[in-house]
Amino acid sequence: MSLNFFRVQGGLLTDEFLQELAGPSRRDKPYGYETFGHKSEDAFLAHVAGVFDGLRARYRSVASELKHDRLENGELRRRWLLPLFQALDFEPVYQQRHLRLGERSFAISHLGWPGPEGPPPPLHLVGSSPDLKPPKRGAKSAHDLLQSYLNHPQSPDWGVVSDGRVMRLLGQNFHPRPAFVEVDLVGLFEAGRELALAEFRVLYRLFHRSRFYEPLNAYFELARKIGTRDAEALRSGARKAIEELGNAFLNDDLKTLLRSSEEQQTYYQELLSLVYRLVFLLFAE
Repeated sequence: MSLNFFRVQGGLLTDEFLQELAGPSRRDKPYGYETFGHKSEDAFLAHVAGVFDGLRARYRSVASELKHDRLENGELRRRWLLPLFQALDFEPVYQQRHLRLGERSFAISHLGWPGPEGPPPPLHLVGSSPDLKPPKRGAKSAHDLLQSYLNHPQSPDWGVVSDGRVMRLLGQNFHPRPAFVEVDLVGLFEAGRELALAEFRVLYRLFHRSRFYEPLNAYFELARKIGTRDAEALRSGARKAIEELGNAFLNDDLKTLLRSSEEQQTYYQELLSLVYRLVFLLFAE
């Protein structure tokens, strides 16, 4: 299943793992229905469908204003973002003061819940695109601010930033290139119900409150294993392709030329380059 409303950048999770989340629950996986507190797959799916229908009705009540930037921050949070996260079982707590970690402070808007039941994840709920930098000189975008917070050694492992149009999951990332999983909320809630509900299940399995205790770390490890498995399959396929192409190109004249190990290695490198160019072309298509 190819997902329409999700975008993966960096090495946080993988497209292949998200496609696993789109499938049925598996008891041996960290996204099984029982990890959400349900006794059966049917009960889990029925609950998610009810959450989706409620949020879709809520979205429709703000859609026009949301898409035309006619909601100021307070209204955006009250009418859309807070109900969205509450439907995912969060209890967002507004932060009247900057969050402090060591000697640094961070203007994060909300934490995921009150109380001592594990460090609550940051929920940075903003009125403009996560990538838009404020006009103040040297100010960080909402995405960069949340990333800086998560990269601090005393912070939780995961957090979310959203402007109501998109929602991003972030984790610790020390590479220059941003890493996140993004959901196009507008596209999802405006799609036909069958398609939208199928992808909302992925959103639910990724952003539900229960994921921020431990399962997201398990998701990360599972995504790495899937990536390793796919890389092994690619290596095996490339090896077979090199053998097939190498044998196909061989003729008596070429066999005569490939007398030395140096010439054979050059031939192998040319075949390797050809195979990976074909792989990249097919991937681009």
